[in-house]
Amino acid sequence: MWRVKSGAGSSLTAPLALDRVTNVGCCTLVALSGRAQRWRTFILLQFLGRFFGLFTQPSFTVMVRYASLPIANAAGIGTAFVFVAPLLIAALQ
Repeated sequence: MWRVKSGAGSSLTAPLALDRVTNVGCCTLVALSGRAQRWRTFILLQFLGRFFGLFTQPSFTVMVRYASLPIANAAGIGTAFVFVAPLLIAALQ
């Protein structure tokens, strides 16, 4: 249940990288929209964040295809918050 399917180690590199970029982009842009001073900026950041969000599900699905669901959850969603936290701390100061 917790193992990567045989021969899938190198197959996970591209989906994991895509998932990382899209998750971080989505979370960061949507969070920053809450600090927007104008409606126009708010709408733009929400739109861009949701656009990044469109690519999180396909990349997550590919990771589930080559690994188990618990590994995909830990690698995809779990570590995205670890990557987003420093970006948000720096941006919100």
